[in-house]
Amino acid sequence: MADCKLSEGSIVKSCEPQPGPYDSSLFLDRWCFPVYSSLDPSLQSEYNNVIGQFGLDDLDMYARDIRLAWKVYLICVFSIFVLIFFWNLMLNQFAEILAWFAIFLCAAGLAILALGIKYYSDSNYPVDDSTGKWLTIGSYFVWAFFGIFLLSVLCSY
Repeated sequence: MADCKLSEGSIVKSCEPQPGPYDSSLFLDRWCFPVYSSLDPSLQSEYNNVIGQFGLDDLDMYARDIRLAWKVYLICVFSIFVLIFFWNLMLNQFAEILAWFAIFLCAAGLAILALGIKYYSDSNYPVDDSTGKWLTIGSYFVWAFFGIFLLSVLCSY
């Protein structure tokens, strides 16, 4: 048994090393991090909140989710390529109709987005709330972008 060394003003109840043993796992197959559930409860709060409310256990969970969902990502990429192929095929046959359809769809999407942000701000936040004010400013920026989009389409026409 090793001798316990006391610093001035400290009380040592045990000479065992603190914290106790814990399990570890590889993070992103590169770094070794402790398993959150095997840590001493006094250390779990330090491990959980490394960057504000965002902890390393959250990073591990996100990386594990991405690693387990690789098949879904592969299906999405394949689906996008198929959709792009059919869009280009249709564009070859119906270019003018699809171009106008895309222009109107973008304009409608911008207008709906601006209205949605403003409606969400007005219905969920009081007049003096800073988040509501930022959302309202954001909706004005979307309206400005919508106006610029319409002017550029009219000038191009």
